[in-house]
Amino acid sequence: MKSRVTYNLNSNTVFLMDFKKPIFNKNIKFDPEKDNSINISSNLLLSQIIELYCGESRGVLAIEKNAYGKPYLTNRENIWFNLSHSGSAMALLLSCAGDVGVDIECRTAQKDYAKIAHRFFHAEEKSSLSQLAPHSAQRRSHMLWCLKEAYIKAIGKGLAQPLNSFRFEISRHHVDLYEPEQLHISQRWRCQYHELDNHYGLSVCIPQGTSIDYFCLNNNEKITPNTIYY
Repeated sequence: MKSRVTYNLNSNTVFLMDFKKPIFNKNIKFDPEKDNSINISSNLLLSQIIELYCGESRGVLAIEKNAYGKPYLTNRENIWFNLSHSGSAMALLLSCAGDVGVDIECRTAQKDYAKIAHRFFHAEEKSSLSQLAPHSAQRRSHMLWCLKEAYIKAIGKGLAQPLNSFRFEISRHHVDLYEPEQLHISQRWRCQYHELDNHYGLSVCIPQGTSIDYFCLNNNEKITPNTIYY
């Protein structure tokens, strides 16, 4: 499902771009031949989106990092953001609701997510994965990896927060997060996992009770990605 975009920032908005595909959005000034560095691309995307949505000149964006390396805007108290890139795809999550986290991951046959899960994930997650067939365990491990990345980015600690200190339960209808040392489902965060196509998975972690939109910057269209819970 797609519809034309009007630039009006929702509580949370994910902007997606594939640098290998044509960019028909005239508001995004990006030259694949010149701006081929991921760091350059990320800064360009952030500054242009901030300018389009917030009326903030690109020249005055002030970005610093917290003690764990998470970047934040120092001169916009009501704007939070998070960036992720993998392969040729990049995702920017912009929010006026609070801290957020996003992770986009290209699925590759060379990366053994099930092995990563066995080494780093929570004991209950590993127990659940052990009951699945190898292909299903690989797919579920990728989902959990993306969700965990989004969460540790949202809380601003990165891998300083051990991946086995919290867990996710993925059921047919929803994703439940159990934060460190908590026995009940988190009331702070809303987490989702989406499959964008056969190659990319996307996860978001946003404040509980807030809404989220998804825009494709290549063609300036609002999209509804497939939400996967199981």
